[in-house]
Amino acid sequence: MRVFWIFALLSLVYAHSPPSRLSDSFGLAQRDKPPVPDKPFQKGTFFYYAGFNKTKTDQDRIKLYESTYKDLLDLLKTVRAQSVPNDIFRIWFTRNDGDVAKEIWKTMEDLITPAAASKRADDKPTTPVAWIIRDDLFFGCEKGGAYSIPYEWVQEEVSQGLQDDKMPANRWMKKEDVIIHICDEALNNFSKNKPTCADVEKRTTMGFSLVDLPSTLFHELIHWPLIGKKALAEHGLDQDLIDDEEKYSAYPAARLAKDSCSDLAVRNPMNHQYYALHLDTKNKCHKTLEAPVKGPIVPYKKLELVKEVVHQPVSMGKA
Repeated sequence: MRVFWIFALLSLVYAHSPPSRLSDSFGLAQRDKPPVPDKPFQKGTFFYYAGFNKTKTDQDRIKLYESTYKDLLDLLKTVRAQSVPNDIFRIWFTRNDGDVAKEIWKTMEDLITPAAASKRADDKPTTPVAWIIRDDLFFGCEKGGAYSIPYEWVQEEVSQGLQDDKMPANRWMKKEDVIIHICDEALNNFSKNKPTCADVEKRTTMGFSLVDLPSTLFHELIHWPLIGKKALAEHGLDQDLIDDEEKYSAYPAARLAKDSCSDLAVRNPMNHQYYALHLDTKNKCHKTLEAPVKGPIVPYKKLELVKEVVHQPVSMGKA
């Protein structure tokens, strides 16, 4: 049985310099092992934060997530405001995916808006919530930059192997919740290397190098069963979301939309992420990027090779 999903969102993109030269804005390199948190959890505007201390380093990270939550809402608003199908939608989805995709986005909106979040109690989460955990307790960062896990998948493991000293918030977690972790290297790079309109101007096609933290959280939330799985089930589709390392690159993801008889595109959170980013760059930078073209696909496990490739100037058309 699969224990967790791994999503290698950052391994291919935000590695513009070797590990020794990566910025360390949160002082993560000096941390040998997780300190015991000062309190079991903190409640944000939407996310609940588990394992974070009251230190400036940890509180700065929570501030980053809180500001990103606002960007996530803006991204979702952009997606929800656009009628489908449209020209950008047709790049990432099939003509049959419109209703399902809209249901996924609406379900997300119903769960994560401030109005929905305000109904949750401050003292303890009594309704299904999304947890952001401070440390890589499930060893997902060995393969990628971010991951999410339905709590019901790991509930037994948490109760048996992750006692209160490692994950003290577990007593408040419910099977309907989702756990999200952004890996240390990913978080540092997301905080320092935010894609800009200048980056968009250098490109002609949509590509992985434009992935950012808001769209990453957008992606991870689709893996929450209460969002992605629920919407797929309501439309009678296979409820298993795509977990394929090659589908994280832009071109392979777009290829999923070429088969009008397939539902793979709408079941791939990466397609939703690229679609949202594509709309967002058009709105913010006033430039419509073209569909991705075929380029080299490097498995996320070959991290050093990826770093070398991405560190070189990227020619137009490479995803």
